[in-house]
Amino acid sequence: MNEFEVIYDKLELKKIIDFLGNGFGMSIENRVSFSKIVERNPPTFPIAAITSRNGKLTAAMLLIAQIPYSKNDKSRVLNMSTWYALPEYRGIEPVIFIKKLIKQLDGYKFTDYTASGAAAVVLKSMGFTNMKVHQLICGLSRNKRFRYEINFAKDYFNKTGLMLFSKLESLHTLSASNKNSEAPFYWINSSKKYFLTLRVLNIFIGHPFAFKYPNFISVFWIMLRFRVVSLNFFLNSDHADNELHRMPWLLKCNNINCNLISPLGSELIVLSQNK
Repeated sequence: MNEFEVIYDKLELKKIIDFLGNGFGMSIENRVSFSKIVERNPPTFPIAAITSRNGKLTAAMLLIAQIPYSKNDKSRVLNMSTWYALPEYRGIEPVIFIKKLIKQLDGYKFTDYTASGAAAVVLKSMGFTNMKVHQLICGLSRNKRFRYEINFAKDYFNKTGLMLFSKLESLHTLSASNKNSEAPFYWINSSKKYFLTLRVLNIFIGHPFAFKYPNFISVFWIMLRFRVVSLNFFLNSDHADNELHRMPWLLKCNNINCNLISPLGSELIVLSQNK
């Protein structure tokens, strides 16, 4: 039987990140970045959850205290990151893992912004719900077709609002002092496809009705400016029952009025790159 444990000792961090890094084929740069962001956790916050057998790690998950939300233990938000299990310890094991995790850390809120399809199924079975954020895609899609969901965008942007993209802030530069800023913030992901490196620009807008909807020219201009092939909008929305558009971010919170925690201080900082 695997032994489950919540880890607080930061001296254990290197061993856990090496396990995760080897499992995911993680670069040295990302390993260092994950170490730095987890080391910011307040002393009373856990840094990871693991299972082991005979002293050998069988599964692990990093737990990132989302700063600024969790600064000085005020809100206690943990971002679940880089969850990996050895192939022989999958199946029912992940369900047991999450069940024990949320039971031992009942006083925390949990977020996951990058859950795979399989992980999302497990998390939702344990009470996680979709955050009230819709994803709008403009640009090349996986089927190599250009998507431009303007009709959906018009429902969320006010034609008389501020100019969209006039004040974009990088996710890497936001701090506790400006986390309540109404300006959209962005982060960039890149992936290799054959011999090409494809960049995707992501923009989170917490107050959609303060901005104009993106017309084709503005979308083209922002894609050209950031040298990206696709642009993802993540829009705060109360229309959680709309199944036509993805709501990819997950949340576990005991407060029924809590339906969105923006990804400030989450693993997206590590997984994204500066402009």
